[in-house]
Amino acid sequence: MINQDLIFFDFESTGVNVRGDVYDDFPIEIGMVLCDKNLIIKDIYQSYIIWNELRDLKEWNKEHQDAYKIHKISIDKIQTLGQHPSNVCNDIYILLKTYYSNKSNPILISDNAYFDTFMMHKLFRNNSFPFHYTTWDINLLQISTNTKKVCKHDHTALGDSMNMYHRTLRALEKINYFR
Repeated sequence: MINQDLIFFDFESTGVNVRGDVYDDFPIEIGMVLCDKNLIIKDIYQSYIIWNELRDLKEWNKEHQDAYKIHKISIDKIQTLGQHPSNVCNDIYILLKTYYSNKSNPILISDNAYFDTFMMHKLFRNNSFPFHYTTWDINLLQISTNTKKVCKHDHTALGDSMNMYHRTLRALEKINYFR
């Protein structure tokens, strides 16, 4: 049985470069589904993220065009609706304190653990990292149980997080996890 709280999360980003250097891409949208250890949803969270490096752009740079074709988030939307990374971190701290106070830090669940965890660390780069030390990549469970996506949706961080959550529930039902 799962004995720790879970957060299904996903990022949309300016690209896929995650080498740990100054040329790395930025997370521009985060989606989270906050659950208890019984996979009961406690809350959801979504935010666009505006980085100082993106404030003066009129359109996405050439190196960001491939990512834009997937997420379709305009630079204008990021500049208009995006919150500074420290504000997003503060929002997440409040959610964690509200739902997980006096407990161990929740485990992050992703469908691309390496990339999404890197983006989460980049978001929290000037703040303490408030999550469990590990991230679970949920693909193996979903592939081994042949659990398909619930429905088609726009490629958004929150949509992908919700899809992961639903696919995980269905995969666990297939293996009689809840009995």
